[in-house]
Amino acid sequence: MRRVLLLFFLLPAFMARTQTHTAPLFFQQKVAAYNKAIANAPNDSVKVEALGRLAAFFFIYRAEKGADSVLQLQLQTAEISNNKNLVLSALFGNALTNIEVWVKSETFDRALLFAEKGLAYAREYGNKEYEAIARLRKASLYRKRGNHDAALRETALIFPLLQHLESDSLKAAWYIEAGDIFLARGNAIDACTQCNSAYDIAY
Repeated sequence: MRRVLLLFFLLPAFMARTQTHTAPLFFQQKVAAYNKAIANAPNDSVKVEALGRLAAFFFIYRAEKGADSVLQLQLQTAEISNNKNLVLSALFGNALTNIEVWVKSETFDRALLFAEKGLAYAREYGNKEYEAIARLRKASLYRKRGNHDAALRETALIFPLLQHLESDSLKAAWYIEAGDIFLARGNAIDACTQCNSAYDIAY
């Protein structure tokens, strides 16, 4: 608990150091607004959601260290609440989907470790839907890092999970990710095949 509180109070100071004289005024104002929402959150659920939005914002604006700190704080807040749904919300929020190809290698490493935490949590509770989502996140991160073989291995591990699920959106997301991987490898024909399969599911 003390560690979470320490991170919570140090975060604004950390961001103040990184933003001074470098970040646009808009960025600073948005971060201040997010921090205010987090500080004034009436409960853990609202706080976890607000932290997720801040982490995503940091990734979008390429403040990866800030994003990583916020993700860890978000997860710790959820874990302390002892609320399984909040932990899932923290582990499977959309922040990691905002990571792009230009980020540093250590950012990918931290993101993959975070996705692996989500995978382990999903497997612990036998939740195949979240297990598939975690592997999709890993596949996407590997693809963006340029490790296409690892990305394809993750998609291969997802396919058996999809047989147990009724979620068409997740199946479509699997085909789209596979298509993106093939396209990144320069295999346009297979990429087109995968995207057509996603289209057939969606429509």
